[in-house]
Amino acid sequence: MRTALSFSELLADTGVDPARPFGAPWEARAFAIAMRLAESGVCT
Repeated sequence: MRTALSFSELLADTGVDPARPFGAPWEARAFAIAMRLAESGVCT
């Protein structure tokens, strides 16, 4: 069973600023694509 984590939980203890987690717009897009692939079961 998968447990959904909040964005804050994913960033906990990483040293990343939750207000600006991505350094460039393409990083946010790449993250969104990776999340969709993982959620669809293509990538595990």
